Amino acid sequence: MKRADFQFILDKVLNKLSIWGGKLLSLAGKITLVNSVLLALPTYHNTLSLVPKQILIEVEKACRKFIWSKGDGSNGLHYASWDLSCKPKSLGGLGINSCLKKTGPLRAKLAWKYCQEKESLMHKVLFPKYGQIPFENSSRRSRSVSWKLICNGDNFLKPIVRWSIDNGSLVNVLKDT
Repeated sequence: MKRADFQFILDKVLNKLSIWGGKLLSLAGKITLVNSVLLALPTYHNTLSLVPKQILIEVEKACRKFIWSKGDGSNGLHYASWDLSCKPKSLGGLGINSCLKKTGPLRAKLAWKYCQEKESLMHKVLFPKYGQIPFENSSRRSRSVSWKLICNGDNFLKPIVRWSIDNGSLVNVLKDT
């Protein structure tokens, strides 16, 4: 997937920002709009496809600029770093949802559903071609976008998931040791 394929996400965000303009909005109002509308667009598309990181970076950059801009259109002073702004309010942040930080968990959820829900349409379609465990076929070049998403999500699951051997039918002694 190329950057040009997802340019529409950035264009939608910039279009909404030009309509709102930031005039007569408090900081809390701007943060609410950013969380509920602007960062929801790339998050939704992140669950369906591999949105390039550069698009997500530019969306967050536009959101930062919108939040800290003054009512007259000039750039305002950034009172907090973006990392601090993306922390929960209970930890001293502004509670902004970073679309970059959500990418991994969203894809991990997809990989988890693939491994756990054997009756799902996704599993029924992908299992005959790729098999059970996503990282077994990670070197295959002709992978579908769906499988790439699952393999990417599997990278986030590996550190936290443990095996249950059961009867050992899915264990490959040569690869899994």
